[in-house]
Amino acid sequence: IENREVKFPEIPELINELIIFEYKESKGIFKTGAPSGYHDDCVISLALCLQAAKPKGGIYIGGF
Repeated sequence: IENREVKFPEIPELINELIIFEYKESKGIFKTGAPSGYHDDCVISLALCLQAAKPKGGIYIGGF
C-alpha cells in the first residue's frame, strides 16, 4: 500500500480499518491486528485476496 502497488475499492469501513491497523514487536515477535475494541476483518480479507492473487513463486503487483 505504501508503495502504491496495491489498489482497493474505496470502502469506508476498509479504509478506517487500514488506518487503525497496527503491529507491535516484543522480543522479536510481531503481532498484528486492530486495537482493542475494533475490528480488522476487512484488512485480513484484503490480505487474503492479495495472497490468493499472487502468482506462484512471485509477488503480487497490480490492483482490483
